[in-house]
Formats: sequence, C-alpha cells, structure tokens
Amino acid sequence: MKQIRGMGEYFDDLNEHMDLVHEFIEKITRKEIIENVRPEALKDCIAIHVRLGDYSPEMRVDILWYVNLVREILSIKPAQQFLIFSDGSDEELRELLALPNVRRAFYGNAYADMYAISRCKWVIASDSTFSAWGAFIGERPILFNKRHFKRVYRNSVPEAVLGDSTRIPDEFKTLL
Repeated sequence: MKQIRGMGEYFDDLNEHMDLVHEFIEKITRKEIIENVRPEALKDCIAIHVRLGDYSPEMRVDILWYVNLVREILSIKPAQQFLIFSDGSDEELRELLALPNVRRAFYGNAYADMYAISRCKWVIASDSTFSAWGAFIGERPILFNKRHFKRVYRNSVPEAVLGDSTRIPDEFKTLL
C-alpha cells in the first residue's frame, strides 16, 4: 500500500486513488460532524472560499476579483446562488455579501464547511488547499485567481487559474 506523508505532490499523488480517497473520507467522517450539511440544498450553489484571517495581504486574493467574478456569472445566469465560506469578518466580505444571491455559510466546523464545499456544483477558490480539498473531495470543478501548488486534477474535471481575469471559461459556463 502506498503511503503519502506531508504535502507530497499535493493532490497529484492522490488522483489515481480517488476511490480509496472517497472510501477513506467516508470511513473517518463522523455523521454528527456534518449533520448540518444538506447536500441536496447545495447541489445548485457555487461555493466561494475567501481565505483572509491568517493570510498576509500579498497571499490574499483581492476581494474585488471575487465580486467581479460573481457579477460575471450573474450576467450569464441571474438566479445563480452563491455560498461564501470564509474566516474573514462580514466587514471584510461586505462588497461580496452585498451582491444578489450571495450569502455566508457556516456549518458548525471547518470540516463540515469543507464537506459542504464538496457538495456544491463548483468552487471559486482562494489560493488555499482548503478550497482545493473541498473541490477534490467532491470532484467539483474549481476556479482559482492564483494557485501556489500544482493542479488539483489530472482527469477531466474542469480546473482553471484565471489570474486577474473574470472571464468564465466555456467549460464552466456549460455547468451553470
């Protein structure tokens, strides 16, 4: 049996073992930890992970990138719902929370939030493995502004690093 210690090659080492990853996560997840998560209510939402609390300003993704990306998505699908997962304050997230169909989510603990992210239809990520783990666990498409680690997926799950662009890649538009 292959063992992976530390960060290894981030997700690359795990891609070929997705069945084992899913089995392991199912095995270690205590139901009471995720009892507040309702997957059926999340399947049509886009998760937005905004990491702020422990990131220095240069590590953070500018809040306006998220705002403009949400606006772009809303111009394509005005009824699209968004859930924000963040360690930032409401004041720090003010511009994002002011947008239509955007609300903050917290399911009681960090793992439940990661699990909830994995049940959303796709993920708008911060430059954080927390975002990536949420997407990876559910094999959900993921958009990054920037990413300091290697690709999350080797397979056909859509993944893109947009930089400062807020143009939605075509493979994501079809998922709206």
